[in-house]
Amino acid sequence: MHHRLLLFACFFTLLLLISPTYGDIAYEAGVRGGFTNNLYNDSTDTGDSYSITSIKAKLYPVSNVEVNVIGQYTLYNKINNLSNFYYSGQATYIPSHGDGPLSIYISGNFDRVLYRNEQKEFDNQ
Repeated sequence: MHHRLLLFACFFTLLLLISPTYGDIAYEAGVRGGFTNNLYNDSTDTGDSYSITSIKAKLYPVSNVEVNVIGQYTLYNKINNLSNFYYSGQATYIPSHGDGPLSIYISGNFDRVLYRNEQKEFDNQ
């Protein structure tokens, strides 16, 4: 898990370094928290408080391309083995000009959720 976080941090550092060279880039960061019940989606009605730390980058290397990268870590207070790291990426290409009544775009994305070792079988790799 720590190797993946390090890789993620290196990726965002690389984005910071190349952004002045290849186009516009926008960053968002956030922290939030709350409480949720029925974590296991069963009859036990198990609840816990959580905090989420997230970072998002939007990169515009050229005028008709947008690349989004999101990383989010969820930490549960009492049921620590449910804590997880979520990351995703999306690229969108708009080959036509926005002046006409019809715009075509091509988009692709991926997302992953990585749990701690105790819940590793639920990773969506």
